[in-house]
Amino acid sequence: MSRFIHSTVQRPPLRMQQWFIFSAGFILVVTGVAKLVGSTGDASILRVHDPILGLPFRQLLMLVAAAEIIVACLCFSPLRVWARIVPLITAMVAGLASAFLAYRAVLWVIGWKRPCGCLGHLTDVLGVSAETADWIAVGLLAYLLAGSYGLLLVELRRGGTMSAARLKAARLCSRVGLLNHKVREHE
Repeated sequence: MSRFIHSTVQRPPLRMQQWFIFSAGFILVVTGVAKLVGSTGDASILRVHDPILGLPFRQLLMLVAAAEIIVACLCFSPLRVWARIVPLITAMVAGLASAFLAYRAVLWVIGWKRPCGCLGHLTDVLGVSAETADWIAVGLLAYLLAGSYGLLLVELRRGGTMSAARLKAARLCSRVGLLNHKVREHE
């Protein structure tokens, strides 16, 4: 009871969390599968080396697709498991979206002018141009960033005490560099 008295920020309704995490999982599985399918083609861009990491785009697409699909699988975890790892799932979506944002920012800084091929051949199926697909990808990225960081902010501002499950999720996230300062405060 005292935990709720001292808390100035309410936890977002469970339905809102569920909706965001389910929609993020859907976005990640669709874009992940699109990247996998796109990486199997024989387009010349797949042999070009990424200007940041130096990998051929084919390998980069496969690696990013795997990461997206793993996070998406967590988003679709059974409810009894999901309820215990909501902060972890949210932090993983935030981390993945942050990596995408950083990657796009570096591409912009170095003057890379090609549209993102992150939706693979899905653009052909949808009948949209590469530029339109790029704007769709930016919109999806903005949604993932705003939703995940919004939920994390509310969760972290909720109060001074963390449940054992939330603390375990935060410790796991701190191993990959996320939420590092908050974990140490609660230990």
